[in-house]
Amino acid sequence: MTEYGVKNRDLIDKWLDFKLIDQGKSKTTVSKYRVNLEKFIDYLESSKLSVLSVTRDNLKEFCGMHLFKLGLSPRTRTTFVSAVKGLFKWLYAEGIRSDNPGYDLVHPEYGKRLPRVMQLDHAKKLIKVPDMNTFMGVRDAAILGVLMGCGLRVSGVSGLNRSSLIFQDMDNGYESLFLRVIEKGDKERIAPAPAETMLLMRAYLGHPELSDYDRSINNDDQVLFVATNRNIPPCDFHGEATRLGVGGIFRMIKRHGEACGLPGDVLHPHALRHMFGMELAESDVDIKEIQLLMGHAHISTTTIYLHLAMRKLAKKVQDSSPISKIDTPVTPFLNDLKSKKRK
Repeated sequence: MTEYGVKNRDLIDKWLDFKLIDQGKSKTTVSKYRVNLEKFIDYLESSKLSVLSVTRDNLKEFCGMHLFKLGLSPRTRTTFVSAVKGLFKWLYAEGIRSDNPGYDLVHPEYGKRLPRVMQLDHAKKLIKVPDMNTFMGVRDAAILGVLMGCGLRVSGVSGLNRSSLIFQDMDNGYESLFLRVIEKGDKERIAPAPAETMLLMRAYLGHPELSDYDRSINNDDQVLFVATNRNIPPCDFHGEATRLGVGGIFRMIKRHGEACGLPGDVLHPHALRHMFGMELAESDVDIKEIQLLMGHAHISTTTIYLHLAMRKLAKKVQDSSPISKIDTPVTPFLNDLKSKKRK
């Protein structure tokens, strides 16, 4: 690596430390910045530039044509622009540079697509696939119960510990479950769980095979969901090593979804999270309450579920649209269908 390369990496490392320590950004966020800026370092090296000499035109070239030639989509390039803008804003604020060449970098525009949502009919099939006569099946059903019943992000599910579960006796005489979740940006929140999720969790916690795993971690806590496929030596399979990771949850949903014939585009945890948000919207839950339950930082993110909630709107269109109020060539056929359904 050239002298320029060493200097570039040193300054970028200092900025990443600033994001992590001074601004309190999560390790995941900082890692994403680091990955993005590795490509920026490569660009500077190939152009024989440093972060101290790079110009506004250089930054525009990197964030635009250079990343475009690498085949990165506008959505992906947006994260690179944010990293570069943040780096040079810090260099200027710290007096390391006398100017900020990244101040007017623009984020590429891209069309926003509605997310793929798992339908209730799909969820009914999926939740019945895990074999409740096996430990793995009970575990998988409990994970699906958390995803469907609480709408957590997959990282939040994977990161759950035994102390994350709060069982509480309610005024109605029944027990309820609340989950203490740490998700995006290391933000902590409490998520209430429906009775079905609580019972699936109780079944998992009470399964005798769970005691076969040494799940102990710091502060007398325990990993919650364990990995059953041991790809490491038995002597090392304890504590954090037993945790079922994000990838394992993805593969579990794909395996069970394929087994019951679900379409491939909904075989991922976020499709279940989107279903949770959409069903809340269909049930007329207040938009601010949906925001709270889903852990969204901005309500603009939550409003997408209003666009996904179509069943109630479809009924209103059926009842109120002009074509529904007049006789058409297919009206007799529709009336016949309705009469058969009533029988």
